Amino acid sequence: MDEKLINKIIQLEKELHSEETRSNQERLDKLIHPGFKEIGLSGSYYTKENILQRLPDTIPVEINSYAYEAIELNASLVQLIYKTNISQQNHFRSSIWILENEEWKMIFHQGTPLEDN
Repeated sequence: MDEKLINKIIQLEKELHSEETRSNQERLDKLIHPGFKEIGLSGSYYTKENILQRLPDTIPVEINSYAYEAIELNASLVQLIYKTNISQQNHFRSSIWILENEEWKMIFHQGTPLEDN
């Protein structure tokens, strides 16, 4: 898989972790696909509409992400698997990014607590 593409997807993922982007509904709208679905750490199910309504108003948290692995599913679909540490709790994360109109957008995300929490 192209290293430049991997770095682009990781950069976009990390941008979604930033307080600046998380509080910017316009930027979130640009990065998140209209058909977006998420299965959160709690098992809750979210859509793009849910995310745009709740995320800008959430209390900022520092998200430390690491151990990224990218899987090219096809030329316009990439899965990113990685780990995060938030408030001393570790999680596995998985995102799927889709290329549409020459822009990458997140179409799926899932968080799963790691057993060592």
